[in-house]
This record gives sequence, C-alpha cells and structure tokens, in this order.
Amino acid sequence: MSYTPNTSPAPTELLTEELLNELIVELNPLFIFWGEFIVNPDVTMLTIIVGENECNPNTFEKADALLKGHAQLRHRMYTQSYATEQIEAGNLFFIENLLLGRMVYVQPELGFPFMNSALCLNDLIGRSKRAFDKELKKIDAFSEGASSHFEKGHYAQSTFAYHQTMELLFRAGECALMGRNKITHRLREHQAYCVGFLPSLASFFDPNDEEEAAVMKLLDQSYCAARYQSDFEPTLEAIAMLYYKTEQLVTLVNSVFYFTWQRCFAASYKKDKADEAGKEPQTVGEETVNFPFMNAQQVNTEEPEVHTAKSGNYETDDELLIRVVELIKTRMDVDSVFLISKYENRQTLEVYLEQRTPLDQNNIIFTLLLVTIEPSSLISSTLSEFIYKETEKRCRVYAIFYSVDEVMEKRNYGSHFLEFIITQSQWAYYESEKSFGINFKVNYHPIMVTNIEKIWGDKSSKASYLLDLIVDDGFTRYDFTITLMIVRLAIEQTCLGMLQVFWEFKPKEYSLPYLLHLCSHFSKTPITIFHKTKYDNQRLYHLICNARRILRNNENPQVDLNDSESAINIAEEFLRQAAEEVSVHLRQLRTLADESEKRRAFRA
Repeated sequence: MSYTPNTSPAPTELLTEELLNELIVELNPLFIFWGEFIVNPDVTMLTIIVGENECNPNTFEKADALLKGHAQLRHRMYTQSYATEQIEAGNLFFIENLLLGRMVYVQPELGFPFMNSALCLNDLIGRSKRAFDKELKKIDAFSEGASSHFEKGHYAQSTFAYHQTMELLFRAGECALMGRNKITHRLREHQAYCVGFLPSLASFFDPNDEEEAAVMKLLDQSYCAARYQSDFEPTLEAIAMLYYKTEQLVTLVNSVFYFTWQRCFAASYKKDKADEAGKEPQTVGEETVNFPFMNAQQVNTEEPEVHTAKSGNYETDDELLIRVVELIKTRMDVDSVFLISKYENRQTLEVYLEQRTPLDQNNIIFTLLLVTIEPSSLISSTLSEFIYKETEKRCRVYAIFYSVDEVMEKRNYGSHFLEFIITQSQWAYYESEKSFGINFKVNYHPIMVTNIEKIWGDKSSKASYLLDLIVDDGFTRYDFTITLMIVRLAIEQTCLGMLQVFWEFKPKEYSLPYLLHLCSHFSKTPITIFHKTKYDNQRLYHLICNARRILRNNENPQVDLNDSESAINIAEEFLRQAAEEVSVHLRQLRTLADESEKRRAFRA
C-alpha cells in the first residue's frame, strides 16, 4: 500500500492558527509536523523541517522565542535532507513524528518527499529496531570491557569503560527518540540535553543526591583521568555503584525505546486500517481516545472508579482471580491473562480465652502473564502494590508483561517461553478472541543449547567473581552495607542465569523478590535458602533485598560483621545449589538436542 501522510489539523488549543502563522512567517519552514510525544506524554512535539540555509543559530533562536510561552509544546528543527536520510536509516523519532504525526503545514508543490515508492512504513519500523540493536552491540562491547578490566584489577580503565558505556547509551537514546544525539563526552551535558524531552534520562543522575552527584563527577573525570593521570584510582565502592547504575541505564534506555517502538507499530497498523477505510488516521498517542473533541475544561482528570463486575470472557471460576483481572483492567487495556501459578498461604489463630479475636487469613499470590493491547508503562511491583491495597491485603500479583504485537512477533521468530505459557498455563481471560496464531512445536537445536550454556556460564561467573571480590578485598571487615549490596548483585545474576536456562526468559524488571519468586517456579533453591521460618533468615532476606536503598540513603539498620558473613554464606550456598540444578537441566537439554539432531539426520 502506498504511503499517505496524515494532513488533519492539530488541536487548536495546543497549536493555534495564530502561532502556526507566526512560525511560517518567521522561520520560512518547508514542513511543520505535529504529534504526540510517546516518551513524554506531558508535552506534544513540533518537528520543523527547514531548508539548508535556514538551519542556523538565528533560526533556532527565533523558534525558541516564538514557542517560549507554550509550555506544552516541544520542538526540534532539521533539514529536509537530514530527515529523509534518517527515515531511510530507520530513525524512530522521524518515523514517529513525520510518518505517523500530522503534517500541519507544507510549502506548495513540495508534496511528501520523505517516502519513496521503495519504502514501506512497517519495514522502516522494523529497520529502526535493527539499527538500535546494532548500537547495543557496541555498548555491550564496552560493558564487557569494563567487567574484564574490573576482574583484572584495572579499576581506572574499568571506570573509563563504564563511562563509555553510559555515554553510548545516552547517545543511542537521544538519536532514536530525539532525532539527533549530542556530541559530548560529559554525561551531565547529555542529561541536560534530554531535559524537556526524555524525563527519565534527564533525571537519571539526581544532582541533589550527594552519592549520585559524586558518581557522575567520577564518570566525567574518568574520561581524561584514566588515560592521562597515573594517580587516578577509584574506590571499589564507587565501581560497585557504577556497575549498578550502568545496568539500570541499560534497562531504562531499552524500556523507553521498545515502548515507543511498539506504540509506533500499533499506530502503523491503525494507520493502514484508516487508509483502507478512507479516514484520517490517529496520531501515535491518540489511539485510545474514542470521545468527541473535548476542551481542557471538559476533560475528567479524576482517578477512574474501580469496578469489579465480571466482564469479558473468563475461563476460570476463581472469584478472586476474576476480581484481580477486573482491577488490572482499570489500569491497562488487557487482551489476555494467563495464570502461571497460584500460591495460597492460610494463617489460622485459635484463641481459648473469653476475650478473643480469632484469625483466619488466606493470602494469595498470583503469577500472571498479562498480554496488553498496547505496551504497558506499569511495572510489576507497582501493579502488585495496587492489587494488594484494593484486595484488603489479601492478594499480590507478580506479572510478566507483553503486548499483543510483541507476542505475535516473538512467536513468529520463535519463543520457547511463550510457547510453554500459551500451551501449558491456564488461559484465564481473553477480551475477544482466544488466539495468538498456531502453536509451534518446541525443538532444541545444539546451537541453542550451547547459547543457553554460555549465558549461564556468564551469569554464574559474574556471581562467583562478585563473591570472591568481597572475600579477597576484605569488605566484611570494614563496610557491611557494601557487602550486602554485592551479595544482592550476585544472587540477582544467579537468578537471571537460571531464568534463561529453565525458561529462556529475560525479565524486564530486576527486583530481587520478583526474580526469586519467578525462579521458585522451577527451582527449590530460593525457598530452601530464604525459607523465612526463622527471624534471622527473614531479617537477612529483608537486608539483602533492600541493600541498595540502605546503601544509597545512608541508612543504618544495625548491620554487623555476623550479618555480613551470614549474607555471604547465603549467597555462596544459593549459587552452589542453583549450579547443581542447572547442571541437571542442561544435561536434559543436551539430550533433547542430540535427539533432535538424530531425527534431522534420519529425515535427511
């Protein structure tokens, strides 16, 4: 299908005709596009395309002055040649704002030069992911270099590599989501560049937090100091924090990119449908709005009421689960819900006194795969707290999120995890149609098993190294909170490795309680180690899970040498038991791979 631009006008309360005329007269643009800005829903985006001669500081200053009083509008200015080049390269910003936005102005007879007949919108969106993944490979190389230098004791070089990793992450996010990255090696300048556009990146380092400000200063200093100063030696505590912040930034940049990317895919599909029907398509951020036009005074900004009446198609008689799904539907558009597990813990107290208050409490934990119509911005911990409060503290939910488009794409490519969930778990709820295409047979190729073994080897090696680091450098003797932090990271790495081995699943959330809960579905290790039947074990579980907050906020939970050594023993035993279970499972996978090869050879 040939591409047709969206030429419907922008909402007049956001972009008035007077302001649009002023922009046209003062800037002499070739095109002006208006659209929702997915990663920052508080603002809308004007993308102004100008000629080569008009793209200069004077024009930028004019645009800034004209739009200064319009807090809800953000603007970016590019030349036609640069925009066309970036669209062909698969730059997500231009796909979102030019191809899926509204063209509110175009100079006469220019047409729409950004899409030639050889280009397809869906192919370009797919190309944007490949371009982003290519950048991630470069970033991974620096991240691996940082780990390698750290293991060899080259702490200055490790800090430099962490700096490069974070710089490239900022630049990848800026280019994909703002159209162009800032050429600078200072992370504080990258963070300032994102202000007003990418709030999650703009606030990544909190300048008011003494610890985070020191980390940013260390990183910016490391770019030159690691290469030219022989006396530059960062502390191990600082490097431990760098590791954590780097992992956090990797997750953040991936999340904001894929959230935007998935929304663009959904908007592209709806644009195709609108084009077929001869209607004006909606912009990327509008597709959930089905009301007539309302002005700002008419919009109801109150929290939606919670309704738990049964609606939709349920294949469960569990009233609590039905209520939970209905509560979830007040926070997101749900297509399907798969029940992976249900944990029930009944607590009974009988009192044999005249004045008594008996207790009969039943706590439930549901593990759910939620398939949403659009990508969800919620995380599992936020949803769990919401459900916990709404169910009078009777129920918690550990959720795994996928969008419909993501499920279809991953199953088409091949996802053992989703095949297991869809074919083996309980399909408890579906909105309209109980189908995600045909089911695929799960096969294990030797290369896949080798890949799984490699991932486990990498994760378990990192966990072992972190634990060796504690003992070798004597953290247990002088800083117990850092010991807890490193123990937490070691257990986290072990859990991530186990999830890849048993489920071939890479979680989007790294909360330790969340990871331990997921691992308990296939492993006895989490419950054996953190049995929580004694006060000391319960306390250590709490300290380890909250180690980052304790370290960051300078809290003093009365951690002593005994706690520190007990935490190390727990982590070492966790890794040992996990390694034994993984070894057994890998042998089973290798057997399945050998059988698959024999069948393939027989057919040949």
